[in-house]
Amino acid sequence: ISITLTDAGSLTAATSFELTVNSINDNPIIGSISNQTTNEDTVIQSISIAITDIETATCIMAITLISTDTSLFATENMTYTCLSENLFMTLTPNINQTGTSTIIIIAEDDSGLTVSTSFDLTVTPINDIPVLSAISSQNINEGTFISLTITATDVESNALTITAESSDQNLIPNDNITIINDMSSYSITITPAEAHAGSANITISVSDGTDITEIYFSIVVDEVYYIIAGHISYYTDISGSVVEGVTMTLRGTHSYEILSDISGDYTFAQVRPGDYTLTASKSLDISGLMLNDAIKILNASVRSITLTCHEQIAADANMNGFFSAMDASKIAIYNIGLNSCMNTECTFWRFFPEIISSCDTWPLIEFESVRRYTDLTGDVLGQDFIGVRCGDVAE
Repeated sequence: ISITLTDAGSLTAATSFELTVNSINDNPIIGSISNQTTNEDTVIQSISIAITDIETATCIMAITLISTDTSLFATENMTYTCLSENLFMTLTPNINQTGTSTIIIIAEDDSGLTVSTSFDLTVTPINDIPVLSAISSQNINEGTFISLTITATDVESNALTITAESSDQNLIPNDNITIINDMSSYSITITPAEAHAGSANITISVSDGTDITEIYFSIVVDEVYYIIAGHISYYTDISGSVVEGVTMTLRGTHSYEILSDISGDYTFAQVRPGDYTLTASKSLDISGLMLNDAIKILNASVRSITLTCHEQIAADANMNGFFSAMDASKIAIYNIGLNSCMNTECTFWRFFPEIISSCDTWPLIEFESVRRYTDLTGDVLGQDFIGVRCGDVAE
């Protein structure tokens, strides 16, 4: 710095000195940030922070992020990046938390000078969809049911509505799916329709009144087979007595038909569950009828002799519930070849499922001629029948 003085006579005097300006650290400068809003469980990112400093580059400054509510924004969920001297924040709300927190940004330069700013960040609530636990694919046998347990939760603890739907209403009607709330879980019972097998997809839906969550699983209903077997004997239940070639007919939920073999035995080996009626029948095979049969029936009709219960069934050739001289006449006419049938149905055999030893109330001659099965759910053996020829009263 030079100083010069001049008087009135134009005489001058001069002097000079050096002035040194010592450098000092300047404070960083940080811009303001407007208040921000984000939805629940939604990350807010790329919030720009304007920080400058004469002495320190922005990207090497120490940046500290502070949340006044760490239950809403945990420290580890607040990060920043710096690229080409531009700072950007990424803030992640804690799961299922809502509210407002003040976010404080502190910038520190190389010399330890700091500057800060803050803004409010509000997390607005949104409805959380309900959650259902998964169910794996299922296999069951027809004629049975299956019970499953499923959990359903909702963050807001709203009342939940659970429904189920089957893709095959013939196999599994919706009405056959029941859901019971067991407080912390739900019990689901699935019952296939009777005598049905196959596969269906089950959809379980849960609604909180706003959102719906669905899960899917398949269920395979496997066919089940049971055995019905027995023996056909003549006039008695003794196994050594055999009636071969008897048509055994099983009707009901499904239909089956077989013949008794040379030993008088029959076996339905693959019967599906259900309700059935079993009958026995046999076409023309009456060798052995004689006029003596007609005579014996005639004597019995006038009470000169007594017929056993089985003989009375055989004597009723007309199949009208009584035996009389008319039956004896039909048998005699048939025996000499003048008629090909003894009754209007041309029936030559009668079958019943057990020995009949009491028939004091006859006539009317009444007996059960079939076996019945309600809700068949297992093997049934010993389903024997006794057969008698119409007109053959020689037991």
